[in-house]
Amino acid sequence: MSEGQKIWDHKLFILGNWNYGYENQSENNWNFARWLAITVGTLGIDYREAAIVLGGGILAQEYLDSPYPGASTDQPPEKTPRLLYSYEEMKNDPSLLEGHNHGSSWVHNVQSGYLLYHVAFNSNRRLIVGFPLVWELFADFQNWHPAHFYGLAQGCLAGFLLQRLFGKKKSLI
Repeated sequence: MSEGQKIWDHKLFILGNWNYGYENQSENNWNFARWLAITVGTLGIDYREAAIVLGGGILAQEYLDSPYPGASTDQPPEKTPRLLYSYEEMKNDPSLLEGHNHGSSWVHNVQSGYLLYHVAFNSNRRLIVGFPLVWELFADFQNWHPAHFYGLAQGCLAGFLLQRLFGKKKSLI
């Protein structure tokens, strides 16, 4: 059984365009527990910003159709690696899920970057914010992937911009 088929067997589609699943159920369980903790942490800062960061991350993951950073563009467009394949493309060819075209780590790393911004630059020391951030960073360094770095950097930028947009924080938790 190929890696793509294993991932397909543990699929999770939120809006139908991206498989957030991983190769095995245990990895799915740990990943989604961490994602839940990170989401709760963002709600502990500001519920409006949390909705924008999570919703924006999922929408970008689901609907952006661009090559990976550094992907070769000298191939025909139908052969160029993309961040996104349609549900039908993945269903008809599970090998498309091999490599980087699955998982939720970019989205929850955007959220973690948002947490990192508030811990590093706003001195937010609440356990509900710090614990999921440390858990995510620990997991990232054990299984490093460029999507983790891009997500963290984009989340820090989102934290900076949203702080200027909303100012005073309205924590839900």
